[in-house]
Amino acid sequence: MLNLSKYFNIGAALLAGGLFSLAFNNCAKTGEETSASNVVINDIGSKFSGTLSSNINYVTVLGTVWGYALDPANTGSSLKVIFYVDGVVGTGQLAGEVQANRVSPGPSSGHYFSFQIPARFLDGKAHSIYAYGFDSKPALLVKPGGVNFTGYSPKAEAVFNGPVRSFVQSRCTNCHGWDYLGLYSGPLLNPTPAAGGSASNNLFFRKMAGLTGHAGGTFCPNGASDLFCAEIQKWYNAEFN
Repeated sequence: MLNLSKYFNIGAALLAGGLFSLAFNNCAKTGEETSASNVVINDIGSKFSGTLSSNINYVTVLGTVWGYALDPANTGSSLKVIFYVDGVVGTGQLAGEVQANRVSPGPSSGHYFSFQIPARFLDGKAHSIYAYGFDSKPALLVKPGGVNFTGYSPKAEAVFNGPVRSFVQSRCTNCHGWDYLGLYSGPLLNPTPAAGGSASNNLFFRKMAGLTGHAGGTFCPNGASDLFCAEIQKWYNAEFN
């Protein structure tokens, strides 16, 4: 199974910023900036006051959960966050835990968390995720409670590594810096299969076929009958069918 941990910033940046079209039409790099301030080092341990300030901000299409959790009375220490899928504690499936100690811009710097949902739940079907700060107790449920998500787990990098990768590396990387997961979690999954995406109705195909604006040019003027667009569809079908 593909390890997504080093790639989650790509999917997070694309979804959080709505950058699908922007990234296709501008030669500019995007990414998450970090700050060295408010670094939290120690786990809160027994110092927890019982008060939780928390929120799940969003879940990416690759299944990365972003949010924050902290004890307002002990901001110099970090909390663990425990996750359950498809139900609260007692009914849902335990998915894992992380420490809420990430540094990133914003008022909760040092208390952000990112959690990679296990691949078994990234099956293109609707699920929900619940999180608890410090301990799995109802009073410590991370707001807003259950968050619905439909996630996808990449599985066809070998197909991408053929003509699609060669074309992208020769024609696209000056503007986009695309790699496998950048294309997968961005234009290939826009829209997602659950939202009406298909082999010929995804932003990657549509841009290359000239079906929507693309400052970089049109490479498949005859649509699916052109070799490159046929390879995009082959890659799409290998990922989602």
